[in-house]
Amino acid sequence: MALWTDVIDPATLTGYARASLEEYEQRKGSLASFLPNEQVEDINVRLNVGNGGLVESAHFRAFDAEPEYGAVEAGRRKNFELAAVSQKFALSEYDRLRARNASDEAVLNVVRRTTERAVTAVSDAVELLRGEVIATAQATIDYGRAGVVVDDFERDADMSVTAGTLWSDGAAKPLNDLLSYVQAYGVKNGEAPGTLVLSNRVLGALSQHASLNTQLVNGANRPATLDDVRSLLSSYGIPNIQVRDRKVRRWNRDTRAAETVSVLPDDSIYLLPAAGNTDLGATFWAPTLGASEQGYGIADGDRAGIVAAVYRNDMPPHIAEVWADAVALPALVNPNLAMRAKVL
Repeated sequence: MALWTDVIDPATLTGYARASLEEYEQRKGSLASFLPNEQVEDINVRLNVGNGGLVESAHFRAFDAEPEYGAVEAGRRKNFELAAVSQKFALSEYDRLRARNASDEAVLNVVRRTTERAVTAVSDAVELLRGEVIATAQATIDYGRAGVVVDDFERDADMSVTAGTLWSDGAAKPLNDLLSYVQAYGVKNGEAPGTLVLSNRVLGALSQHASLNTQLVNGANRPATLDDVRSLLSSYGIPNIQVRDRKVRRWNRDTRAAETVSVLPDDSIYLLPAAGNTDLGATFWAPTLGASEQGYGIADGDRAGIVAAVYRNDMPPHIAEVWADAVALPALVNPNLAMRAKVL
């Protein structure tokens, strides 16, 4: 297949794809608020992975005395190779539009809609990886027959915990658990978490737990509402609550069937920095090989990020396809700033 630029060129379609990606992430409430998108120029990224948080304080010195050397942070330099992720869709309406002498604008609308589908597929794949990175501090890339690559960001073991008594048990003490998690996070990082992320499943278990029941005037009880939970936890200094239940549909290579999976496992709570804080890490996007091809017409400084183009077979039946292509990887720079507690 060859590039088909009769209706739209790759540079223009790439601009549309990137705007579509940004809009889709905002509309879906992407975890990019914790691992923001960052453009890099190489598929190999070198990070100083640290423990975040506390730094040894300075020592007072006598006048005219030399300062002491501070202890070097016990960080690790790690190299990561970003992963290629792409999707293509046939323009299924293309032949019918041509057959009825459709205008270029009609064909362009089909190209745009198909591009949005391809961008959604790429975005969902990256979002699933963001969820895995936050939940496990690892990024698992399944290349099919080429094998599986696992990048480990080496989060401390005490930042991935399980409640002593799961919250589905009436004997559990979820408020005590939450307070202990917040305390452990603060001791590890030198600051309290800025966000508490949980699923509707966890929220349901929390709000219906007897220890959080709300006493009514007539002596009856009712399960706590989300506002009740927010108010109670806020009174204990527990951070802003975000309820996230995003799910993505993907193809399972083992079962050879489509499945719906949660971006973040819904049996856990996640203690994170405030949304918009960049200390946790980033989602790195590098240039694709196609972006550097002359036919794409993308300027040197704009090549990092998702790209899109239309290809067409010059031989009958002249099938046209929209391609979306990217090289990306979410990574944790300070893995201990993401704590996971399994509570169900």
